[in-house]
Amino acid sequence: MPKNNNWRTWIYYALMIIIFFIFAYFITQKGNAIETSYALQNHITFKTSQINHYTNWENFQLSLTNNTTEPIAILLLQIILILLVSRFFGYLFSKINQPTVIGEILAGIILGPSLLGKFFPEVFNFLFTENTMGNLYILSQIGLILFMFVIGMELI
Repeated sequence: MPKNNNWRTWIYYALMIIIFFIFAYFITQKGNAIETSYALQNHITFKTSQINHYTNWENFQLSLTNNTTEPIAILLLQIILILLVSRFFGYLFSKINQPTVIGEILAGIILGPSLLGKFFPEVFNFLFTENTMGNLYILSQIGLILFMFVIGMELI
């Protein structure tokens, strides 16, 4: 019976990710339509180089690549990557009857500068840039405080 619940959880996660991307796609299309109608209502003229001749999918890809330079987008990518990799290695270590925390520690080593930064420096520098590490540090300190609070509550 627990195996069935595990598959339900994975299906739920996959559906949530798919729904998120579909929702993001439609939001960007709605924003594009609003910009176009605003330009038409206010009689804004564009140079021919600024006229958008892209398809909806190309507009979505351009919007996605432009928005990944924002600090909050990088922070969300960092959080998603850290959670996915730590859950994956925790799962692998639980399958070999080891504590999941050991797999999560290994995930941190793999995502750190010693492995990811050495073998894939472009990916590491994209994900963990200097200007976004402060946000991740603050979030990690909040997580540490909450973790210590939970440990303290279990001791009582």
